[in-house]
Amino acid sequence: MSERTLHRLYRSVTGNTIGQDLVARRIEAAALLLREDDAKLEPVAIETGLGNAKNLCRLFKEHLGLTPGQWKQSFQSQTGEPA
Repeated sequence: MSERTLHRLYRSVTGNTIGQDLVARRIEAAALLLREDDAKLEPVAIETGLGNAKNLCRLFKEHLGLTPGQWKQSFQSQTGEPA
């Protein structure tokens, strides 16, 4: 199977491109890492393959509708952890 055929088949089955799903998984991983109190954006961005903090913030907001700081604050308020 060619790479192009794989991409077309993947999109026809999932409705997304492989790249879109990869970014979504990276954002999910970043969200998990950001649950830690001492998590910093730059190391999280690098560890999840999102490059840098600026890119992480932009993609996080696109996918989850919140900045990483807003998400972390809402997560902490839901779990009763101190902000």
